[in-house]
Amino acid sequence: MYKSLFLFYLIVSSVITNGQYIEGYVKNAKDNTPVSFVNVSIKGTYLGTVTNSNGYFSIKFPSSYSNKNLVFSFIGYKSSEYKLSDISSPLLVKLTASSVNIQEIVINPDSTMFTLLKSAYKKIPENYGTTPSLLTGFYRELLKEKDDKCLYIAESVIESYKTSYKNKQTGQIKILKTRKNIAPDMQKKSNVKFYGGLYVAHSFDVVHNRDDAIKPGNFKKYRYEYKGIKSYGDKYVYAFSYSRVDSNINGHFFIDTESLAYVYYDYNNYNERKTTNVNIKRDTTHYKIQYSEVNGKWFLKSTNYLSKLTNTTKKIKLVIMDDYVTTNVKYNNVKPPVYSEQISFGTIFSDIATTYDKSYWKDYNILEKDTLSQTKLQLQFSKSDANSMMTKKYEEHKSVMDVMVSILMKTYFDFGIIYNDYTFDVNTVRVVYNNSELVNNNFLNENSIGFSSLIGYKLSKQFGVEYKSYESLVTNIANSSNEFGFSYSLPVKRGGKQFFVIPGIAYYNRYSGYNIGFIDIPNSTIIDGKTFKNGGVNIYTGKKYQGISTGIIFKINIAKMLHFVLGANYYFPIKTTDMFLIEEKSGLFKKKTYQLFNNDIEYYEDGERKYNSSFQLNNWSFNAGIRFEF
Repeated sequence: MYKSLFLFYLIVSSVITNGQYIEGYVKNAKDNTPVSFVNVSIKGTYLGTVTNSNGYFSIKFPSSYSNKNLVFSFIGYKSSEYKLSDISSPLLVKLTASSVNIQEIVINPDSTMFTLLKSAYKKIPENYGTTPSLLTGFYRELLKEKDDKCLYIAESVIESYKTSYKNKQTGQIKILKTRKNIAPDMQKKSNVKFYGGLYVAHSFDVVHNRDDAIKPGNFKKYRYEYKGIKSYGDKYVYAFSYSRVDSNINGHFFIDTESLAYVYYDYNNYNERKTTNVNIKRDTTHYKIQYSEVNGKWFLKSTNYLSKLTNTTKKIKLVIMDDYVTTNVKYNNVKPPVYSEQISFGTIFSDIATTYDKSYWKDYNILEKDTLSQTKLQLQFSKSDANSMMTKKYEEHKSVMDVMVSILMKTYFDFGIIYNDYTFDVNTVRVVYNNSELVNNNFLNENSIGFSSLIGYKLSKQFGVEYKSYESLVTNIANSSNEFGFSYSLPVKRGGKQFFVIPGIAYYNRYSGYNIGFIDIPNSTIIDGKTFKNGGVNIYTGKKYQGISTGIIFKINIAKMLHFVLGANYYFPIKTTDMFLIEEKSGLFKKKTYQLFNNDIEYYEDGERKYNSSFQLNNWSFNAGIRFEF
């Protein structure tokens, strides 16, 4: 699989300012084959990378690190160590497979094994850190057809703000640099957009997320097998395999024998399943996660992911892949990126990345690709043709779908409950209308609870334009409103589980009233041009309001694209009109119309003829609900 993970273009690296550069290959000493995914790090620091599918690596480092050692390590091999000042580039490293000479601890599939697994799980905060960290890393994402014809490739240097391993809170992402290239026939081959990849340092961190297979509460769902002890650099690890009892899911993980930290984890899902996109069926999924240790603390080192898909609309097989490697880590004085620079989980990376520009990368450690001469593009290019294509500057042409997706990614939705208070201090109401009469002296003091919905569009990261509506959920109260306005998001806590205060202002138009009863009318009665056929209508007495509302919402992130919102509004009526609401008694879509107080409807409150309603809606409202935001 690794051979397919590092395809497409040759990046020419240069010496960084006031720094040095080393490249080379890592091979198996026994058969001279490349060793992929090898951890390459400068000892005692967080600076490092991993090897690609050809065993190739490149690393840039400050001149001040010249007296330090460069270490190569991978599970099952003895580590190799070189002093940076003694290395001549290119460097050829040959790793020797290790045989464990220490006395193996026998772990049977009984309570002893599960005691060890529980202990490893319990020690996660101790092994991985109880304070936030900031990871600088390189991310690559590509989509190709099953026969290796690449449709697009996008790369980025990102900063990942990670919360403490004491909790599962998702952190934030900031993009430092990007580049991409897209095959000319991309739109013909795939009509699907992919999101979430930039969050790989969060979503693929199985230790931070407490993956099901390592969680003690889920042990009964899996079969575990102890595979013995293997070497990992100068350390030793317990090896385990696992498979899910009720599904075609399996994998491996390795636990450090001393600290009980999770060192390596892989996952394979061979179940065909639907995705959130109706055009895509996921056939198989594979991912691998590697951790590294500095000064007794482990951190996410690298991941790679491969998923085989079927585009049911285009009738083609696709493969989506991504690679990530942490090239540096910071723990002291760590702060999340400012809100305006944060990338949301729903960001479509292939849309926002810039076109190819190799000069972007001279100061960053990245994963180099296999040579272009070995790459299959949408046509069988020569090396020079392929290199020309990848360095070509071109103007992108957005399709209708691209524009629609771009609009959708800036749209957000709220659904919730709203509460309004009202007063209606009347004992008896009498209405004479159209030769029919109703009398009501049984008024219930129901709470005015309604269903609210909101759709908003982001004009910028923090500024949004919104349309909001709500309808009453109780029988005796009519309470409907339409509002159009603006909001501004102010981040109070911008790291981890983020918290926002969102003030807003809107123009509103609403009707609120009390159902005073049912009155018979002849069939096919026409009122204001609408024909009421049900032989009777409900009559509400109340008011229509127009004015300005001000409000504030408190929003807290509860999942990747889901937020809990709690808010309050105050309404400043500019115009108030006393009106009756006449509504069909039954029907799925009830006809309704509004009538002014006039001589056509005789209205009495406590025996006195009235030309206005005593119903009064309180100017305050409170709401709670869920916001879906890309």
